[in-house]
Amino acid sequence: MLTTDARFYMQLYVCLRQKVAHSVDIVKHLLQHYGQAVQNVHTEEAPGVAMLARIYKRWQRRSSLSDTVEFRRGLAHLVLLSSPGTGKTTVLHGLLLWLREFLEQEEAQALDFIAWAMYSGPFSAILPEGADLVCEFLGALRRTAGPPHHLAMLWAQQDANADVERDWGITAEHGPALRLLYACLCPQSSNPPIKYSRFIEQMDVNVRQRVSVKHVLDFMRTALGVPEGELFLLLVLVDGGNHAEGAWEHNGKPNQELTWLQQSLSKLVSTNGSAGPSSRSLVVPLTATTQWRSSL
Repeated sequence: MLTTDARFYMQLYVCLRQKVAHSVDIVKHLLQHYGQAVQNVHTEEAPGVAMLARIYKRWQRRSSLSDTVEFRRGLAHLVLLSSPGTGKTTVLHGLLLWLREFLEQEEAQALDFIAWAMYSGPFSAILPEGADLVCEFLGALRRTAGPPHHLAMLWAQQDANADVERDWGITAEHGPALRLLYACLCPQSSNPPIKYSRFIEQMDVNVRQRVSVKHVLDFMRTALGVPEGELFLLLVLVDGGNHAEGAWEHNGKPNQELTWLQQSLSKLVSTNGSAGPSSRSLVVPLTATTQWRSSL
């Protein structure tokens, strides 16, 4: 079965191969055959929502029988890759407004958009189980958009070196949770109220050496008032991913090939993948970077 994109390009190929009489108005011909397709492409709302929907669908299908490597590969985070000064940070800052604008449309349109992203078909054509998944995801998006919103801001260019944690004996086991917690406490519209190094210094040592990503997710769910039975979707916006330097020790050994950001992203994705069937918390990072290697 052809995908939507494949059908579109096949139709375009057929159209261009057709011998059109000289008397035919080319513009009218193209409008007749592809007017609706071009409308769909240029009025598509929030492509990030479609990617989130696919990640969520795969996450909901997790099971103890899933191949771990293949499953986690399907839960890879989102990357915003571009040259310096091209507006990556602006996109991150505008994401919340973008999401809220998407949710302002008629509910039927939003359900259809998500259904197409998950199942390549309209909401009215999918099975009840799929319809429940689409409705649940839309509800999670509404909670994520807030208020209060469920977005965290991780400024990788501030305290960009892993020495901050290493100075306190923090390893790859707890470093990602601390960076995530700090990101959850940072406002999007202004600089962090306290430097990360100072934040770590002031934290209780018993918390600092034990906190996990799951702890942070449970904390955020409770703090933001998300009921236990409802899906909690946390979006982590990472700015300046290419600035991250150095790595944390893992199993007593330093890793010279990775950065602390790569270790953090890996931990977030693996937390999603290893979540039990009853887990209702999903964390999805979106990293803005000038270097593809910095986020893999």
